[in-house]
Amino acid sequence: AVSFSTLDYVGHEFGPHAQETLDIFLRIDDAVGRLLKVLDRRVGRGRYLLALSSDHGSVIPPEEAAKQGVDAVRINPAELRQRAQKKMPPGRTVAEVNPPYVFLGPLPAGQAAAIRRAAAAEVAQHPRILKAVAREDVDELGEPYATMFRRSMFPGRRADILFLQRPHDYISGPGADGIGHGSGHGSPYIYDMAVPVWIFGPGVRPRVDRRRHEVIQLAPTLTGLLGVDPPAAAYAAPLPGLLDP
Repeated sequence: AVSFSTLDYVGHEFGPHAQETLDIFLRIDDAVGRLLKVLDRRVGRGRYLLALSSDHGSVIPPEEAAKQGVDAVRINPAELRQRAQKKMPPGRTVAEVNPPYVFLGPLPAGQAAAIRRAAAAEVAQHPRILKAVAREDVDELGEPYATMFRRSMFPGRRADILFLQRPHDYISGPGADGIGHGSGHGSPYIYDMAVPVWIFGPGVRPRVDRRRHEVIQLAPTLTGLLGVDPPAAAYAAPLPGLLDP
């Protein structure tokens, strides 16, 4: 496994459409080309399987999007924290706002669900938040969002509040200069989630599939092409057309 992590840092700092980001893409393209030449020489052409993807997408910086006529703003997470804090019991504080989640910290036994619901209702009053629900009410987000959020609710470290901001908004605080800048992710919208998957190697015929698939299909696809058992938790089906006879 090889990670070209510089793109993540540059993308967060400058946004997906910046000249600096294009520069990094060109450098990664060159690096991948050199990697393939090394594999051809040391392993042998046609004797290795390679997949290239990304961990997430990114929203255009809202200041840039607004110049293009898009309804987009930068939201300071402190605004959401302050709203949730209004419903916290005395002596209890909001632990963290990590979009699209709010973590409230330890809550009194027997009151947790009610406090989460009250705090979620307060967060939902923010003019740029479309919906905010307690984790007990994830189904109220509707599909496809309910399924997306439910998959992220790992027992033992689940968020207390789940929320949807308006599309193209980005939640980030000001930097050391007091000005918000840069870009990122943290929403269930397509621009944050969609990533390309490129698979190259023996048994993979050249073609382009523009249909939407799940990233979790990659592991069973690669193990199927390699003829080995998939990981224990790889319950998804392989990508269509790659393992068919």
